[in-house]
Amino acid sequence: MTDATDPERYRAFADQALAAGYDVRELGPRDAAAAHRLYAANRPDFPSTPSTEPDRYTEEEFTGLIGAGRAFGAWNADRLCALTVMRQQGPDRAGTEIIVTDRAERGRGLATAVKAYAIRTLWQEGVRHFGTGGAEVNEASLKANLRLGYEIEPLWLTYGRVARTPARSGHPTCA
Repeated sequence: MTDATDPERYRAFADQALAAGYDVRELGPRDAAAAHRLYAANRPDFPSTPSTEPDRYTEEEFTGLIGAGRAFGAWNADRLCALTVMRQQGPDRAGTEIIVTDRAERGRGLATAVKAYAIRTLWQEGVRHFGTGGAEVNEASLKANLRLGYEIEPLWLTYGRVARTPARSGHPTCA
């Protein structure tokens, strides 16, 4: 995403969540426990690949992560339903550290809404370049990022041991 992006187009994503009864806002230190509960409850669903093993944060570490970055969430009453943490990587750059939606709330556009809200907020503060990571197997995250204008860069290749099966000639082959 580059500085040619129009930040106003992101307002609609947060407005959709608001119309559905969610409050999208920036989180503060008082929200760290709720953020950690959401993260910990849904961490088993995060894709685990050799290059994208999700971190295992304690509540204290998660509080530090939020303090080192900026966190944004979607709330339904007093329950945090989706969360993103962005970290400034320079005066005009930020990257996504975490994005998570509660299992029961998935498919409602909440991850897109909180990330859009974060981008719009940081844009107003001078950030013009945004990055994100993720596993190719996480189709929901990939779709949300594409909706928000992220461009896919070359994928990582992961090398590892493969099972060998005998070829018809009787010689082993690599899969």
